[in-house]
Amino acid sequence: MSINYPPSVSGFEYEIAGGNSFDSVRAETCYNEDCKMFEVEDVESDVEIETRYDTEYFSWECPTCKVSRDIENNVEGER
Repeated sequence: MSINYPPSVSGFEYEIAGGNSFDSVRAETCYNEDCKMFEVEDVESDVEIETRYDTEYFSWECPTCKVSRDIENNVEGER
């Protein structure tokens, strides 16, 4: 198999191979003032997480009021 990448490029870089994605459950805080879970910590919701380098990205939706927000977490050193 022939590889057409220049030296020092493996083909596994995010720009070439894309990030990893997986399903998880995340506990976040709802900031919707009209929600009965407003500012209650650790409201769990199912999410699909995409990782790029040391950052994970996901959209979290409050299971009570259905308001969603995009979240970006730096996870450097956590793996």
